[in-house]
Amino acid sequence: MIAIRLLLLTLSLYGLSRLAMRRLRLPVEGALPLTMVSAATLTTLAGMLNLLPEAVWLLWGAGLVLAANSLWRRESLRAVVTPGTCFFAAAAIGLASLMNGARVLQYDDFSHWALVARTILERNALPTFRDTTLSFLNYPPGSACWIYFFCRLCGTESEGAMLFAQSLMMLACLLPLFLIARKRPVWSVSLASVVAAYAFLSRETQLMTLYVDLLLPMVAAAGMLLALSSIREPRRAALLALPFSVYAYLVKNSGILFSLLISLLLGRLAGRGQPDRAFSVTVVTSSTTSGVELLPAALELASAWLELPELLGAEEEEPPLFPQAARESTIASARRRTSAFFMVISSFI
Repeated sequence: MIAIRLLLLTLSLYGLSRLAMRRLRLPVEGALPLTMVSAATLTTLAGMLNLLPEAVWLLWGAGLVLAANSLWRRESLRAVVTPGTCFFAAAAIGLASLMNGARVLQYDDFSHWALVARTILERNALPTFRDTTLSFLNYPPGSACWIYFFCRLCGTESEGAMLFAQSLMMLACLLPLFLIARKRPVWSVSLASVVAAYAFLSRETQLMTLYVDLLLPMVAAAGMLLALSSIREPRRAALLALPFSVYAYLVKNSGILFSLLISLLLGRLAGRGQPDRAFSVTVVTSSTTSGVELLPAALELASAWLELPELLGAEEEEPPLFPQAARESTIASARRRTSAFFMVISSFI
């Protein structure tokens, strides 16, 4: 039964990707990650409106209708059978076999990441302030909503399925690398394999975890690569990058930094020509949101590192906002995200 539902999910994603390929003139290596990120973003936003299961089944049904329409029109499958999709399928099969019956292992999975995904699956709704079992109620649920989308449509709620869902999203974010050298499939497959090996097998990255320290930069890098693939069309670049910019912030609060980087890239593309109104609105809105979200974080970090209470003459020395262990953990997490992000981007350059 799970195999049949997984096949239907594949057909649904195929139909939605076909729509993106036709309307946006995208190759499948760009359409598939755009489809998955857009589905995760729409699911998260629908969950904020308490329409989580309705949005999931609506997207699933729409994808099946589009897939049936594509098959009825007898569209050639040559456009979707490429080195990139073959790489994706082979890696997905390998990850599925590896994660069959797997369990999460890390501490934060039991305090938040796996717990929030389990809560959403059980309630068919986003958690609220009353869910005191969650350690970080202010974290956005973007990654957990994608896990909900995948697991609900596949008919399984196992931890292995959760891990597989998140790994599939990261794997899809590697597909824009194939847009770099479409005429050199051997080189592009080798490049994607190296990046995938670093992402899934490096010592600092645990594969059996639902942490988003790696998912976040890979989503942002995929958005930037898609924007760079349309460097001569600023409006199209903005449309392609917008879902990735939004989803990066929905994955984790620190994703606003990557949203800002995408905004700076779009602003640079706008400088190459006269941007239209839609493109200008996209850049200004994203940049303004980034600035508003970064200001409290900057003040908090300044208060922590500069010890403002002591400088202002406080009578008692207050404990630092970030103890030494927390500082080291924050720095290590930032290094993991930054190194993964710039490795993907540098491979394009």
